[in-house]
Amino acid sequence: MHGELEFFHVRKEHSHILREKWSEYERSQDSANSGSGTANAVAGTNTEGGDLTPQPKGKAKAKGTKAAKRQEADGAEQTPEAKKKKDTKQLAQHVQKLKGFYHATTSAAMSLISTISVAKDEDKWAWANNDQNLGKLQKLRDTLTAKLSDDSHAILISELPVLKKTIGEAKLTVQMESFLKIEDDVNKLASAHQQLLNMAKNASSSA
Repeated sequence: MHGELEFFHVRKEHSHILREKWSEYERSQDSANSGSGTANAVAGTNTEGGDLTPQPKGKAKAKGTKAAKRQEADGAEQTPEAKKKKDTKQLAQHVQKLKGFYHATTSAAMSLISTISVAKDEDKWAWANNDQNLGKLQKLRDTLTAKLSDDSHAILISELPVLKKTIGEAKLTVQMESFLKIEDDVNKLASAHQQLLNMAKNASSSA
């Protein structure tokens, strides 16, 4: 009887310890699960396999906005209105370059014509004071001047934005296209002028 009571007491005590250990285990599991959840959240995953990584919303949005703008721009470039605007801009840039080249070329040619015209036998440019050299340069200048229409003169003496406000974009486009017709003559005058300069340089080197 005493042995049975002792066994029962030990068994009861063991059960009590077992329950305490089980409670401790459950608490530790709860704590572990909580820690694991926090760690997974920080690492970017949860226990169910989902992605919890914080996304750079601002950056992603910025990329999306840029892509959308590019698509919008590409789409806009395909429209007739956008193409016309682009063509007009390129036309204006071409006209501005030719305008500057015209002024530089005619100014240099006129200066050289004046110099050769008064050259005497002992002067540096005396060899060019003839129809073959001076005459050719004068003829090219006169041809260019004759081809300048009123519209071309307006382009030469006015700024394009001012003309656009005055006569409108449509008429300005017509004038710019007309102005570009003198480009070949400007190039010929510039080429003849440069040829005379090269000849003078060679003559000076030979002397």
